[in-house]
Amino acid sequence: MNTNVLSEPTKPAPAARVVGWLRQHERDLAVNPIILGELEYGILLLPASRRRARLERWFTAGIQRLRVLDLDTAPALLPCCLAGQDSAIGIPRGWIP
Repeated sequence: MNTNVLSEPTKPAPAARVVGWLRQHERDLAVNPIILGELEYGILLLPASRRRARLERWFTAGIQRLRVLDLDTAPALLPCCLAGQDSAIGIPRGWIP
């Protein structure tokens, strides 16, 4: 499950097919905790506003309903490794856990 699919219902005009699929499979979904971190990071980057407050409520309510995958060392270190590689060649990276 990626951030684009999970956040689809928050869009002004969400794709009905994606929202329907999420509703149909909600009980079967499992999310990587890194994806949750990316979602929260994106919300926290927003300026204080009604939209940010709405997304914060959506995120808090949503993570209580989701099954979160266990995370071991290798996947947890991947974003840091990628960020280090990008930095080494001069590419800025927007999210580091």
